[in-house]
Amino acid sequence: MGVSGGVVLALDDESSDEEGELKSQKTPLEKEKNTQLCVPITVPQLLTLEKKRVLHGTELVFSGVVPSNTDPSTHPLWRLAEAFGAKCVRAQRDDTTTHVVVEPANLGPGGTDKMIWAFGKNIHVVTPGWVLTSAASFQRADEEAFTVRR
Repeated sequence: MGVSGGVVLALDDESSDEEGELKSQKTPLEKEKNTQLCVPITVPQLLTLEKKRVLHGTELVFSGVVPSNTDPSTHPLWRLAEAFGAKCVRAQRDDTTTHVVVEPANLGPGGTDKMIWAFGKNIHVVTPGWVLTSAASFQRADEEAFTVRR
């Protein structure tokens, strides 16, 4: 037994697909007057959109998290971060990397090369808990609570 009606994602002419505004369902008369594009959306689709907003705009590099003989894109933490909107890359990039995610238990003395690079660039160095907490709470967690210190 389903629920009739649904959520409608209304996109203004000036907005992109990601910047749509949720509107309540309109009556047929209101729809005739409306010149906006209305696309029905399901709850799973809405949740996917909301997930993508959590870490949108971040670029993550992992260090000491993924075993060296493994494809990092298959690692559960990498996949979770991408599901929540992060861009995950294999190597840090000066102009776009925003976070280095490190597993403190796997660190040697002085840290990893990626950590040292991040400290020099004033880029966030966080534990995997930052990704997990952001995903669990559906909001970007405060990096300070998960910062790895030198």
